[in-house]
Amino acid sequence: MSERLCVGGGRVHWTGWALAVAIAGCGNTQTAAPPSDASSDAGPALDRPDARETDGGVDRDIGQSLRTVRATLTRAAMSGDASTPLDVDLAVMWVTETVAATTTVDGGVSADDPAGFFVEGPGGAIFVAIDPAAVSPTPQPGDNIYFTATRGEVHAGARWLTGVTNYGRIRSGEEYPAKHVLDLSRAVSIVSGLDEYEHKLIRVRGTIVGDFVDAGVGFESAQITTEGIPAATPDLVLRVAVAVRSGMDLRRGCAFTTVSPLWRTNAQAQVHAWTAGQITRGGCPGDADAGTDAATVVDAVAPTDGHAGE
Repeated sequence: MSERLCVGGGRVHWTGWALAVAIAGCGNTQTAAPPSDASSDAGPALDRPDARETDGGVDRDIGQSLRTVRATLTRAAMSGDASTPLDVDLAVMWVTETVAATTTVDGGVSADDPAGFFVEGPGGAIFVAIDPAAVSPTPQPGDNIYFTATRGEVHAGARWLTGVTNYGRIRSGEEYPAKHVLDLSRAVSIVSGLDEYEHKLIRVRGTIVGDFVDAGVGFESAQITTEGIPAATPDLVLRVAVAVRSGMDLRRGCAFTTVSPLWRTNAQAQVHAWTAGQITRGGCPGDADAGTDAATVVDAVAPTDGHAGE
């Protein structure tokens, strides 16, 4: 069965699949991917580095992935480049989360917490530091998308995309496949494998073992432990919006479960909650009813090294 990607006439045909999808504005220079369905599950697991498209009669490799982008940004940062031009076509990606900008006291936008959206696909995950409202169609969790990455940077150790073109949506309104959400509750490598895990959608069950301290405008953080990392370390924290922490009365000794992209500041892995919907509070010291049981999610096989889950 052929797995060649053929582009032309404003329609994208994935031969070998009984599927075709019309994409507005799609031309000979635009890469795209087949739509997903319950049987094909065309999402992050679909990585075809040998796929090729015909461009003016010449086969052109379209196997570039987020791994290509991440490696390029890392090399550029090591050379001292603050911002790196790119020209990488990316497809078969899911939007896993969108975040609003954090505003400073003077009404500006925090450089450490801009508006943006997370994407995940072949080769890993990355944060796109562009306000979703400035992108058309507006990215939403569950969108299956493609775009060309044109610029990126390494910010406080994290690789970000800061420029994209040719943005398009293949399908929308679908829940990100649960099997691709990494459960790192038992993983021993959430810190040592941070370069691989950053920005991936993860589930973590843990316990807050430190007091909350300031963690940038609008956020606080506290050290945590998990089944995989039972000893507290400053390199593993729960970072949460101040309003969420206060509203849920999160404190030392509380159990919790989060499902959200993994954030980072340099070598520190930050299990994150931008909104209350991303964290479930379990039992806390002093709770009359011992809190709500947060450990009701289904276990997944936890990766135990820095390369698992790609």
